[in-house]
Amino acid sequence: MQRNTVHIFSAFAGGLSLALAAAFLIANISSLGLSQPPEPILKIPVGKILWIAAGVFLGAACICIMAKASWLKLSLVFWLGLNFFAYEYALRFSGIDHGLKGYLGSLSSAFGVSVNTTNLILNATFLFMLLGSIGVFFNLWLESRQIVKIACPQCDGHIAFHRREIGRYLPCPHCKHNITLQRPAQSTA
Repeated sequence: MQRNTVHIFSAFAGGLSLALAAAFLIANISSLGLSQPPEPILKIPVGKILWIAAGVFLGAACICIMAKASWLKLSLVFWLGLNFFAYEYALRFSGIDHGLKGYLGSLSSAFGVSVNTTNLILNATFLFMLLGSIGVFFNLWLESRQIVKIACPQCDGHIAFHRREIGRYLPCPHCKHNITLQRPAQSTA
């Protein structure tokens, strides 16, 4: 269950990151030669920020799709979502009431959608990444705390195991008698 949840979420987040990287690359290519305003916090032209963001999302997609370490994939997705909203907040805090909307022109025009629609899609994507990673982290934490304890029917030795191991057939760690791991209510003493 745990690996499946992480795998599905990280594959989906990797696909979204790949789509974002492609969208940023298309937006930049379609607006080559156009004068773009500098972004107010980093003081870098918006076009360069889109190139950097495309690279970051391409790297994130590769990690989410190919890496084995669950914590790495989930941490990266959480970091991406958190940074997006922190940046949006920083823009608003610095006096730019419209947030990112004023800097999404090349992205929205590349796909023929309004700036509001582009902003909504970005917010929804990063909200999914942020809340989804938190939810999967929480699920992993809950699963790690669900330890089942039973007594061996042969020697009465205590056996502790994760609930996902129920039904597994193995030797008792105390007496080496083969037993099937069961729920405590079903075990016999």
